[in-house]
Amino acid sequence: MILPLSIPSVEYAKSISSTIWRLSRPDAENRQTQYYCGWVTHPVSGAVGLALSKDDTQPIHKDSEPIITAFVDGLRSLVPADEADTLQVSLMASRGSRINVIEMLPNTLTSLLITNPQEITSWYPESEL
Repeated sequence: MILPLSIPSVEYAKSISSTIWRLSRPDAENRQTQYYCGWVTHPVSGAVGLALSKDDTQPIHKDSEPIITAFVDGLRSLVPADEADTLQVSLMASRGSRINVIEMLPNTLTSLLITNPQEITSWYPESEL
């Protein structure tokens, strides 16, 4: 699955991927691994999206409250306030357990997911297939 981002920037994609990864590792500043998932730039449109798996789960660290707040605050301009608030409550309640990343996304974002295999393939240059 690909989640197209509203800002066509690899740096923005890295920031989101890193923040999701840090939900399970709030003390992860100096670790080698820094990202939850990869990202891809559409070869024609230049759009940038996160490459997600529908089955991936992510642990939410019991001490991740500041990361959760930063993550949700970063999404507030992209989703309705009630969806952002619901996400924050859900993530806070999930501390110490695992969540399915796709299922945690607000509806506004899940409606953007690209799941059609042919459409996903169009995001990758033929040389990478």
